[in-house]
Amino acid sequence: MVIKRFPVGEYFSNSYVVYDNKKAFIVDAGYKSDALEYFVEKNELEIVYVLLTHGHFDHILACEYYREKYNCDIVIGETEAKQILLLNKGFDYDIDNLDISSYCLVNDGDVISVGNMDVKVIATPGHTSGGVCYLLDDNLFSGDTLFNMSIGRTDFYSGNFEEISKSIMKLYKLSEETKVYPGHGFTTKIGYEKTNNPFVRGDS
Repeated sequence: MVIKRFPVGEYFSNSYVVYDNKKAFIVDAGYKSDALEYFVEKNELEIVYVLLTHGHFDHILACEYYREKYNCDIVIGETEAKQILLLNKGFDYDIDNLDISSYCLVNDGDVISVGNMDVKVIATPGHTSGGVCYLLDDNLFSGDTLFNMSIGRTDFYSGNFEEISKSIMKLYKLSEETKVYPGHGFTTKIGYEKTNNPFVRGDS
């Protein structure tokens, strides 16, 4: 299995391409990326899904583009889908082209199969009330819930610090060796964040 990170756009949002035996999925699609598209083409990958961790513009702007380009499905948390327009109200970005009615809606505990890969959905409200993380073996795609030495903001619509704290404590129950692939910045590990994260500690 291969995981490749692509920082995209003005906020350096991370898009990830994950594949095994040519079957692949993208995690978050904030902006179009020539490098991502070249990587997919070079490795002759079949993109099956775009998995969205949450509905902020810097993670979703390119999802319709990739759906059309790769003829793939878009996956989003059910709660998030219901509020996606409100989440982006006030931001100067056009998301009116999103066809939410055709998205695949998921909830906590659901499993998404991509070839030989089984991806578990973990509900992690807090940054937004409908955000999710995706767990594949010992790899966690945490969106804007958990970062390297930081956590997601909670001052946007539907954000809640108490909720994100609970969500992160739930993530801390995963194996300490679990690699965390966040929505911005670099990879970390659950064990490291559990001990060192200054916002939510595992012993708090």
